Amino acid sequence: MDEIEPYEYQPLDPEQKQIRLLELEPGGYDDPLLARLLSVSLDDMPVYNTISYVWGDPSKTSELVICGTRLSVPVNTALALRRMRLDDTVRVLWIDAVCINQKDIHERGQQVSIMGDIYRRSVGNLIHLTDDRIMGERAIKFASQIDKEARAETNEWEEFHSMLYTKDGDFRASIRQKRQDLDSEALWFIVRIPWFRWLHYTTQLDPPGLMELSGTRCLGILATWADPVAGEYHFAYAEREHFGTLVTNARAFERSEPRDGIFAVLGMLTEPTGIVTDYTKPIQAINQEATRLMIQKTNHLAALDTINHEEDFGNGCSWAYRCERTYDPVVEPYHHTAVDRYPLWSLAPPTKLRRDSGDAETIILEGYKIDDVLRTTPVCTADTFERHSSFGYWLYQAAISLGKPFETEQETLAKLAKAITENHGRAGDFATVEDMDAVTAYLSALMRSQGVLDPNTMDQEYKHSLYALFEEAQSRCVFTFVRWRLLFRTTFGRIGLGPKVARSGDAVAVMRGGVWPYVLRSHGEEYQFVGTAYVQDIMRGQAVFIAQTMGWEEQEFVVR
Repeated sequence: MDEIEPYEYQPLDPEQKQIRLLELEPGGYDDPLLARLLSVSLDDMPVYNTISYVWGDPSKTSELVICGTRLSVPVNTALALRRMRLDDTVRVLWIDAVCINQKDIHERGQQVSIMGDIYRRSVGNLIHLTDDRIMGERAIKFASQIDKEARAETNEWEEFHSMLYTKDGDFRASIRQKRQDLDSEALWFIVRIPWFRWLHYTTQLDPPGLMELSGTRCLGILATWADPVAGEYHFAYAEREHFGTLVTNARAFERSEPRDGIFAVLGMLTEPTGIVTDYTKPIQAINQEATRLMIQKTNHLAALDTINHEEDFGNGCSWAYRCERTYDPVVEPYHHTAVDRYPLWSLAPPTKLRRDSGDAETIILEGYKIDDVLRTTPVCTADTFERHSSFGYWLYQAAISLGKPFETEQETLAKLAKAITENHGRAGDFATVEDMDAVTAYLSALMRSQGVLDPNTMDQEYKHSLYALFEEAQSRCVFTFVRWRLLFRTTFGRIGLGPKVARSGDAVAVMRGGVWPYVLRSHGEEYQFVGTAYVQDIMRGQAVFIAQTMGWEEQEFVVR
């Protein structure tokens, strides 16, 4: 095909809301891909299907023949077209890698801005999950089996949420036995696709890290976007088009262009946001614009909750959502959840960013400075968390370093138990007294071991006893919040669980529109945003009560 001339795109007319449609000639799987590209107006109601698929590595290419000319496309695009074309008739499709001139950034921006309309006006969306026909059939069979069982147990999904979630929207754990009658390879195949919580609840297969795999998160999010009333994450949507919720959920999806973390979401909205889909704009400027919009649209600070700084976040903008980052559970902390997280019950109204700082690099927030970080532990890395001996030693060292004069060891351990679990029971509700007693008993055993947790040197009977206490505590409470975070003690003696870059001298503040305490760092007369934290004894409105009782004035925080 080297002698065939390359295809040249003709410009589209954005005023006419033009798009390109691919007329794909019929053929067998191995036949050459032959097609025509037509420019049409969406207003003329053309009949076509869209295709959803994974781009894969764009450097690996194949070729499509369009009216005697060749067009280079990603290999995965060609595979999707081979599977989606018909045997005996032309199929009309819209597929982004072909129908958008990827080399024209202005066209790309204009087409992405109307992508919501492109998908909404199609007669159907075809999904290409894999080119592995056998595994694809097994996955469909597996999903059909689970769907049938779930419908039977949930009264056609009517009782789904009451069975699987608490009133605060937290996932309930199941006490069911592990299933041996399901195709576990098909399950892994489904959730590993880069492109279900019911599976975890009903199957108890629970392979390591199942609920953190990108495929699982993406499927749940897609279900919500398709059906916000009954979708898995429906409780997160106060209204269908929550720009901030859409943007933060989109972190689970891979993207070939970092700016699509924002721009792809804009195409899903029906109301204008004021953000221009401009691929020439610096990512930092897009992040700042989107974060400011998320706060203004919702009057809350949820956009800040996803911020996860590296070891050194420098002197740049610290508060902007990072659209170029895909959520990676391997290197990011487990998200805080809804239990015990309302420190501002008595602060109203929420934030409105009423006064503009006049500086694109800063925002002005309102609230109270409540405390200061006095000392911190080392970060609990993934490696530390995953090995019982290293995790136990980390907890032991934390108990030693966070102890307070005139506070008994048992008092310290009780506070530590709440901090490492965020007062979170395994079933998604507040931890009970018995739950906390189990965690405290494990911490007490660690103290008695004096940090000697090497299985090669420990007394075998004591080692088994210690591990039994650990398993009991873990069966009652959630420990995963500590991974990629650190513990700290404040000036006023509170124990908290905070971002991995927190350090001595950082401020602990509560803000209008925030549901978590925030860690801030003084930066001259301004502050930098360090991250969210769990801080014992100020999670249920006490922070505001203390501030108002002491007669403290609300202050403005200029955050850079």
